[in-house]
Amino acid sequence: MEEETRREGFALAFFALRCIGGALSTASRPDSKRCHASGRGSIFSLGGLGMVSYVFKQDYDRVFKPYAELMGRVAFQWNNIHESLALLFWKVMRDRYTDMAVAIWNSYRSDSAARQILLSLAEIRFRKNKRKFSDIEWLIKKVNGLSDERDSVLHAPFTFTYVEEKGLQITPSTALGNRLAKRLQTGDLVERMKVAHDKLQELNTFCVRMTSALVNNDRVMHPWPDRPLQQFDEQKATKGRLSRGKVSRRRQRQPRSSGV
Repeated sequence: MEEETRREGFALAFFALRCIGGALSTASRPDSKRCHASGRGSIFSLGGLGMVSYVFKQDYDRVFKPYAELMGRVAFQWNNIHESLALLFWKVMRDRYTDMAVAIWNSYRSDSAARQILLSLAEIRFRKNKRKFSDIEWLIKKVNGLSDERDSVLHAPFTFTYVEEKGLQITPSTALGNRLAKRLQTGDLVERMKVAHDKLQELNTFCVRMTSALVNNDRVMHPWPDRPLQQFDEQKATKGRLSRGKVSRRRQRQPRSSGV
């Protein structure tokens, strides 16, 4: 009996929302001459969310929870890596300036400005150690590259869309032209969130290990770490260049050996 009531509610709400959605989508496009209702209900981004969450409470929770958890994970890793960068900044500035380092880092109102000052300081501190400066520069560039993805995941508007054969799905709400939502239109949304989380986690680990190496003066137990290239699809390219270099050297040796 409860299942029948749920199905009836589903049919009634879906019919009403499709009709309303068609009217609203037509009104938003003056050039349209007829009501259009596709398999993807545009109404959910225009006011139907309350009815959907009431009628489809179980579906709402089932669909929403995985996205909410992933958003939380991305936010956690983003905040965490900036705490790790603060420690790296303190160590690059040298121990005796602890209070000054903390005051300078916390004076910046944007994360990007703080990252830039760390890069500038590292360039001066490691003027004679190209590897350390290069690795810190690489780390900051990777974090900068993930900032847009983080902003989109955490600040873009999302909507519930009914997709035939799949049911309710969460999709970026681009109805009003939001630029952050438009960034998330391509690819699988869940997979993009997972990739962003995993990359931030790898970068955070790399940052912590660099700080640990500086604290312990690169001792055997705390050596300067290698970059997490595999997570960023750079390892294969490096191996490819090395293998091509070996092949080319072999080809150069063949004529000399054949002439002996």
